[in-house]
Amino acid sequence: MINTNKSAAKMASFSSGIMLSRSEAQRQKGDELRMRAAGIDPTKIDEQWLGEVMSRRQKKEAKVDEDVEKEKRLAAELPMEKSEVVSKKPEGRLTWLHKALVLAAKGRIAV
Repeated sequence: MINTNKSAAKMASFSSGIMLSRSEAQRQKGDELRMRAAGIDPTKIDEQWLGEVMSRRQKKEAKVDEDVEKEKRLAAELPMEKSEVVSKKPEGRLTWLHKALVLAAKGRIAV
């Protein structure tokens, strides 16, 4: 059973001078400013101001790292067959070796 009389509301409210934390003090200050802006006397809290507004957390969307996806694609496209690598020109083998070493250092291909 919920007690709705004014004495119970006064006990539940911490606006009687006891501050639990800095955030409580900031919340009270904001409440008083909003009440004054709305034309409500903040000294008569129990009679006119009995509610609070709470916000809901926004769900975070999973971010896709484009660099990681690009590295995975490059690792899948990198030729690993010996005959393919040996058949390349010397500059091509050097480029292949550079790509392979970078991907191996990042753990994208097995060595």
